[in-house]
Amino acid sequence: MSQQEALRFNKRRRINRICMASLFFLVIVFAGVASLWVDSWIPGPGRADYSFDLIEDYVFIRSASNRREIGQDDGGIGATLVVERDVTQMGWDDRYIVCYQEPKADTGYSTGWWIIDTQTHSRHGPMESDAYQEMFEQLGISRTIQIHPVESFGRDGVLDEQ
Repeated sequence: MSQQEALRFNKRRRINRICMASLFFLVIVFAGVASLWVDSWIPGPGRADYSFDLIEDYVFIRSASNRREIGQDDGGIGATLVVERDVTQMGWDDRYIVCYQEPKADTGYSTGWWIIDTQTHSRHGPMESDAYQEMFEQLGISRTIQIHPVESFGRDGVLDEQ
């Protein structure tokens, strides 16, 4: 093989290596982009789960679209559920958490209003609207607590601007 043929052979070899490296790089980039696209369009377990602190050691936990609960933090181990699913409305101040539990009919969970005193760790509920209003007055809860659908709170517990 002459020197000129050897140079052409080496040049083709380098071009082939560059093409193969470029093709490999494009496959990696395409796989990454496709993965991001799929992740953003196809929901999966855990993608919509979140929790945020309410007051003291109480937390709001959303672990499914119909599993929105209020728990009391166990100090890093987890949370003891105070109001099980499905909390659809809530509000709180510096002492009380007020929420409405409205599960689907087939779950067997209670339906009604709950009042949680975070200082005495007592809870009242589920109550019908009249009993709730009486308990609200009896406990002297401030009328400044505003009740909102749980979806109106962001993942950080901050009320979205309406």
